[in-house]
Amino acid sequence: FAVFEKLDKSLLSKYPDNQHTKDLHERVTEVKRIQVERQMAESKLSVGSKAPEFTLNNTEGKEVSLSDFKGKVVLIDFWASWCSNCRKENPKVVKLYKQFKDNNFTILGVSLDREKDAWLKAIKTDNLNWIQVSDLKYWDSPVAKLYNVQSIPYNVLLDKEGKILGKGLSNDSLKIYITEGLK
Repeated sequence: FAVFEKLDKSLLSKYPDNQHTKDLHERVTEVKRIQVERQMAESKLSVGSKAPEFTLNNTEGKEVSLSDFKGKVVLIDFWASWCSNCRKENPKVVKLYKQFKDNNFTILGVSLDREKDAWLKAIKTDNLNWIQVSDLKYWDSPVAKLYNVQSIPYNVLLDKEGKILGKGLSNDSLKIYITEGLK
């Protein structure tokens, strides 16, 4: 990106009225704006910081808030029925849930689906027996943006006070972090 910034600056100084120069400048400016927004979002999500609150509807249309889980170690699991990598990871997440669910641990599934029927079918098929929520807005989900979700599957692990213990953790790392969070 640094090369494009340098090119943009050079072209603007030499050809300020050229339409191609203006188009490039608009794109460079937009990418910079997006980078700044992501950096700001990421700084709010640093390990040790309080996880941003959100409320979404569960599979039955009832509101569920993140704060409803205070006092438990919570894994926020971002996924979708259409995501093949998510579906491959789900058996590992189920195993993790079974291992720790009786020890003040739970999972909050946040789906980036847009088709309710597909979402519900995947929950049943994959045996995701914890609370699932979604606004069915796909990548336009405000919660996905709030948590700076760039790809799925993605997770954020919270301690009992709702502070971030880790993000984007692998299954093996999750076991370690959950065990530490439960102490």
